[in-house]
Amino acid sequence: MKRRFERLNPIRSVVERAVNELRSVWKLEARSVPLIEAVGGYAAREYRARLDLPPVDKSVLDGFAVRSIDVAGASQSNPAILRIAGEVRIDAANPPQIKPGEAYKVATGSPLPTGADVVIPVEAARVEGSALFVYKPFAPGYGIMRRGEDYKKGDVIVSKGERITWGHVGVLAAQGYNEIEVFALPRVAVFSVGDEIIEPGSEPRPGKVFNSTRPMIVAYLRSRGFHVIDLGHVGDDPNAIREMLEKGLESAEIVMAIGGSSVGDRDYTIEVLSSYVKGEGGWLVHGFLLRPGRPLGLGIVGGKLVASLSGFPVAAWAQVYTVIERIVYGVYGIRWPPDPRLIGRIERRVTSPAGVMDVVRVHLCLGSDGLMVKPLRTTGSGVLSTLVEGNAVLLMSEDVTGYDEGSLAEVFLLHPIIPPCMGEGGSNEG
Repeated sequence: MKRRFERLNPIRSVVERAVNELRSVWKLEARSVPLIEAVGGYAAREYRARLDLPPVDKSVLDGFAVRSIDVAGASQSNPAILRIAGEVRIDAANPPQIKPGEAYKVATGSPLPTGADVVIPVEAARVEGSALFVYKPFAPGYGIMRRGEDYKKGDVIVSKGERITWGHVGVLAAQGYNEIEVFALPRVAVFSVGDEIIEPGSEPRPGKVFNSTRPMIVAYLRSRGFHVIDLGHVGDDPNAIREMLEKGLESAEIVMAIGGSSVGDRDYTIEVLSSYVKGEGGWLVHGFLLRPGRPLGLGIVGGKLVASLSGFPVAAWAQVYTVIERIVYGVYGIRWPPDPRLIGRIERRVTSPAGVMDVVRVHLCLGSDGLMVKPLRTTGSGVLSTLVEGNAVLLMSEDVTGYDEGSLAEVFLLHPIIPPCMGEGGSNEG
């Protein structure tokens, strides 16, 4: 007789329960790392600007620093003629005071002479000896970056829980930071289950499939900053599954078993996990209002998070992205999802069942009218191509049943490159 889910659980309530329990158990450890090694980590505290950036008014051009009033009436027939009084080098600590009718040669990045309020580009002037000829007026501020225009002392550079990018490294280095504190995310032990699975590198055999889900999830978690322990693979053997679970609990704060999570006769994983967790005084729920990824098992035992993931790659990723990461980031005070948020226009109608979190893989591209969101297949837990074709995700929450063609929607960018739109691409199958 085919088993059924006792009930399908709403994601939010289970996430809140897990976060509240784990927050009191997990040690939110931070570690100091060299700035250049911090990319991909999550800031353990807020970092602010230590000084104004730039620290002084500076030139953004190669040219001549002057007073705008001295070139206000300049024209081709009646150029302003100024005296070149000297040069201000980029490393000048005490720039001179400019006098009426003077000009100082400056390079990109040079501090401005006191009193100068415009930089004349080299190509817009003519030099004869120590005389500078200027043939048109320039408004105050032209060619200049004011002190603190980029960052003012005290401005927030990185918020607590924000993921560090290479851009942050540049700004923090410019502020004199050489190391920062990042969270040490929990360790994750991962193993896969299934008699039909063979490892990549083996000879293809009838009735067998290559293990794609575990390598993908391990790689994904590592790309998100987790320390992953890859435990390998076991067959559909309850004793072997239990041994692997116990091994994972000894070495990590999170254990993920991939495969055997549904309600089929040979889906032993969820039975083993449920029996073990409840036998040790923990709790576990099975079945979520999530598409794809409904057969997720999730629980806590001994202050550790245990999950039974789908053996299908897209569903397993959706379970990690929408539930497990949400729990971990909630414990650490990290925004979920941590990915950049963009607004795009839906290319064609996409629908979702009421009350279900729908994880729609989309292709985000730049069209003539701005960002376009092209939904890919919304069904098919094993459709690997959507993880390559899609560069963003549209999370349709439980109270959203669809987006009409042309409507605006928030998406989360998974890959850094947004290409131009070309052709129709993709299909929406609901």
